Amino acid sequence: MLLPFGPWRPRPGGGFHPNHAQIIASQVKDKLKRPDVELHVVPVVWGKPGEVVGKVIDDAKKDGKNIDMILSIGEGPSNSIVVEKVGGNKRDPIPDINNKIPGVDVSVVNDDSVTDPKYKPPKHELEKSVHLTDPTQLIDEIKDELANHRRPAFPVGPGTEAGNYLCDEMCYDLGTAIGKDDSIVRDGHFIHIPPLRPDGTVPDPQVDESGKSQII
Repeated sequence: MLLPFGPWRPRPGGGFHPNHAQIIASQVKDKLKRPDVELHVVPVVWGKPGEVVGKVIDDAKKDGKNIDMILSIGEGPSNSIVVEKVGGNKRDPIPDINNKIPGVDVSVVNDDSVTDPKYKPPKHELEKSVHLTDPTQLIDEIKDELANHRRPAFPVGPGTEAGNYLCDEMCYDLGTAIGKDDSIVRDGHFIHIPPLRPDGTVPDPQVDESGKSQII
């Protein structure tokens, strides 16, 4: 099950740039050529990660199926591929593509809480960090794939800092969902991949230092 994030970086003239995560997920699905591999794009909207994960699991239950893996993908540092291990449930007051912040039901335009340094967004009922499936095997598989098909290869490794935006929310919601019902989902992972350059090309990890690696 592939759950990439959808577009989120605005274009100067309107609309959004393509999300590299969605492009990569589509390529993975096409390459696998398996009818049981599904792809569901997650809107970059607060609350959507948990909603999409919940629906995917509920649908599997209704159909009497198990899910081998839920793999969510988002854009991250420009010079590495990071398989996240932890969801921190941070939910900082950063606007999503609908210009909303977590826990607030109105537009952030002219909303003083956005600039108030004392503002703390409402958090989920469970505030502790949660862990995703051990990423060791997945990391080895990604390294092998890169070694066989791409030059130069990006550094690949585990990470424990998924940020404070929707990627972290996805890590938290996915880890929480699997923890509640691991009989349906065997593995749950989240990968941060390098974003595309404005011209649509993949950055060269050897020369592109615009993003700091989060590999631990």
